[in-house]
Amino acid sequence: MKIIRLNAANSAETGRAYTELPRWGVVELSCNRKELPKALGTVENAGFFGLNIKFKEGRSPLIVAYKGKDGPCFDTGRTAFYLGSALAVLDDDNHFIYKSIRVCEKTGNVYASKPYRGHLKVTRADKKLLKTLATDPVPFNCDTFERDAALLNKMIRYSEEKPETPLLYPGPFKKIILKNGTILRRGEISLVSSKTARKLARKEKCARVLPEELFAEPFIPANFREEYKKAGPLFILDKAATAAPKAVSRVSGFEKLANIPGDLRVKLLSVIKHKIPYFVITGSDPRIAGGCCPSIEVYFANKLAKAGMLSSWMPPLSKDACTMTVYAFKGEMQDAKKGEPKFTLNAAFRAKILKHLRKIK
Repeated sequence: MKIIRLNAANSAETGRAYTELPRWGVVELSCNRKELPKALGTVENAGFFGLNIKFKEGRSPLIVAYKGKDGPCFDTGRTAFYLGSALAVLDDDNHFIYKSIRVCEKTGNVYASKPYRGHLKVTRADKKLLKTLATDPVPFNCDTFERDAALLNKMIRYSEEKPETPLLYPGPFKKIILKNGTILRRGEISLVSSKTARKLARKEKCARVLPEELFAEPFIPANFREEYKKAGPLFILDKAATAAPKAVSRVSGFEKLANIPGDLRVKLLSVIKHKIPYFVITGSDPRIAGGCCPSIEVYFANKLAKAGMLSSWMPPLSKDACTMTVYAFKGEMQDAKKGEPKFTLNAAFRAKILKHLRKIK
């Protein structure tokens, strides 16, 4: 099998590699961790499938992708079985795969290839249909996207996912949909519960990302059922493979509150309910190199502070002490620069915050 190795996410070079490779060729692209989303988009756009991200200590991430999913769809009586732990997956051709699905000869060959071994099992072709493939092929109905999305929506058993552990799904599928509807996208750092993280690390080879190792903004994963209700099945399709997902920090106004971890939401609700003037989080922002005790809560609290919803103050501490940050709602903290902040509650602003927090399920 021919392999072309690249060292940058260059669309022209990646496209050239796709053209030069034979049908079952492979491209291996090494890139900087911060360039991973862009590199994935470039490889996806070039037409490769089965992308898988491999991490080795001390080395740059390696994207391994395959060529071979082009060609017409004909029926040879093949069925694909999903062997993973998720409810369903979405491949690079936007096919939903759950339990078992009928597939055409082209897709059957793709699913039987190296990147999907251990993830999918595909039956052999029917001998009679295979015999007539070259002379009198039977058309295969690929128009199942809406049907499969509707069926998947009914299969979901929603349960709240506590966003606390950063996790990266490496592939080979574009997206995986968990049994509670949580959607994880390949190469994206998503926040999931500790229980989910342990399960996916074991069964789907997902990589747990330590706070100090964050190389991109973590995302609160979307839920299939919620997105399907709002926009129908098309929500699952990316507008463009090279476009970065909507990051938490880019959400406008009070909508940012919908993306905060559950523990931080509880803190905000408690402060409002009990009329507490401030709350304290111990730990540092993961974006600060060499910080003590990197904290996801600090990360998101700082996002709210940057958006103008919170004020923050770091009290002077002894050398090597863990970082501590005091947070209060907008306009409620005064004289922080003098070392002894004072607080005045803003009932109207707190009511606005409470209104938006209550909308979060």
